[in-house]
Amino acid sequence: MAFGYAVQSLLLIKLTMVARFNILSAVVVGLTALTCLLSPGVDASMAGFALAFASSIQQGLLFVVRRFVQLEQSMVALERINEYDVRKNTPGTS
Repeated sequence: MAFGYAVQSLLLIKLTMVARFNILSAVVVGLTALTCLLSPGVDASMAGFALAFASSIQQGLLFVVRRFVQLEQSMVALERINEYDVRKNTPGTS
């Protein structure tokens, strides 16, 4: 029962993170579009490039955060294995 709760909690955290990044991306794209509209020297091709770049930032940022979290989880797992190994090889412990 506890495993199901942990999986649900992890899924909720992931969905919350994705929702926050989507909101952040929408704000960045909106500000970029507003800047392109208000700037007199920006033509259509430059505005399209700026909007495409602004929307790709969110994907890259989400990828980096997920990789960092995965690395942190792997390091915690290695610490636990190392701690178990040290306790197992220490004389006087069972």
